[in-house]
Amino acid sequence: QTKQQLLAKWSKVENVTKIDYDLLKKLAAFALLIIIGILFRQYILKREHKKLQIAYGEVQKQKKKLKEQKKIYELIFDDAMDGILILDDGKFIDCNDSIVAMLKYETKEDIINRSPAQCSPLKQPDGKLSSEKVEEMIALAFKNRGHRFEWVHLNATGEEFWAEIVLTPVSIDKKEILHVVWRDISERKKLEFEIKELNRTLETKIETAVYALRRKDEILFKQSRLAQMGEMLSMIAHQWRQPLTAISATSSLIELKAKFNQLDNETAQQKANNISEYAQHLSRTIDDFRDFFKPNKEMKETSYDEVLSLVLGMIENSITNQNIKLHQDLNCHETFKTYPNELQQVILNLVKNAEDVLLEKEVKNGYIKLKTYEKNEKYILEVSDNGGGISDEIMVRIFDPYFSTKSDKNGTGLGLYMSKTIIEEHCDGELSVRNGSEGAVFRITLIKAEIGKNKYEE
Repeated sequence: QTKQQLLAKWSKVENVTKIDYDLLKKLAAFALLIIIGILFRQYILKREHKKLQIAYGEVQKQKKKLKEQKKIYELIFDDAMDGILILDDGKFIDCNDSIVAMLKYETKEDIINRSPAQCSPLKQPDGKLSSEKVEEMIALAFKNRGHRFEWVHLNATGEEFWAEIVLTPVSIDKKEILHVVWRDISERKKLEFEIKELNRTLETKIETAVYALRRKDEILFKQSRLAQMGEMLSMIAHQWRQPLTAISATSSLIELKAKFNQLDNETAQQKANNISEYAQHLSRTIDDFRDFFKPNKEMKETSYDEVLSLVLGMIENSITNQNIKLHQDLNCHETFKTYPNELQQVILNLVKNAEDVLLEKEVKNGYIKLKTYEKNEKYILEVSDNGGGISDEIMVRIFDPYFSTKSDKNGTGLGLYMSKTIIEEHCDGELSVRNGSEGAVFRITLIKAEIGKNKYEE
């Protein structure tokens, strides 16, 4: 029995539970790592999912934006008033409806695959072949990254029209093509042609008008000359009266002495010399007046002193015989180039006008003053009198043609107008008038820098 009990005890398996804490720790750590890995994976997945969502949203936005841009581009391309084409390898591969309308085709397909030369006349206005010039324009566009020029096109009905062309290179899929814009400028060209023709006809009209004005001025000048010639003839008669009287008296004396046999050689020679001097005076008078009316086409060196001397030589006696005093205050002795005879005519006219005013108003102790001086690079001559001056109403019109204030109505109204024309247009000077303390003051101003320019040559 004891033996059996021992055998049973050894053969019986007894399960004794023993906890391995190290193993448990390892298992727990492994399980924790797995959990952490799963959680981290979930975090990464969520983060990437969020990024994908954001990226997807951006893609959708970009798609929407591209769609809108495409729509805008299509609107711009298709609805633009200007014609738009795409040119690739010398052929049109697309165009908008404006091009179809310009070229008067029915559809885009009628234009696509055509070359620019096929939509142009054989030659351009400059005489170059359209096919050759197209290549030049394309080459310039690629070289300068754009080119603008004008071109004559040919539509489907065979009509020519002008267009402004802009070629712009663009890159698509690493290939450069040309973006082409056409703008119909036929109306502008028509207006340019009309303006050009208008300018041409206007130039002709202006030339005709200028010629007519010059002819009018020539006629006025001649009328003024004729009027002045009448006055000069009167002065010539006055100038001649004294020497002619002296000649008549001398010849009568010679005749009387000869009749009574009292004419000796010395007396005859003396009286003959007197007659010769009187004759020479008459001859000089003729020369002075002849030179005065001789037109000047060439400028000559002169001075105010010389011109005034010639003028006074013709009219001084006439003025002094009217009990009018002549005062001279000459301080400008410089010489200059001008038209002496025309300047004489102006001065004579101013002096004669002053004389007429003094006589008409019956001014006592009347005088005419001639004053010359230099100021600020200008040569100035003033003709003044003590005739009371000019009213404001007359002052504003005094240089108008055919305007005269002479009470005897013998004035032509051309003297001052022509005087102003001579001084300002021929001599590049200025003729002005103002009222002084006792009467009118007419001033001739010759600018030193402008003196010497021949207006007849211009």
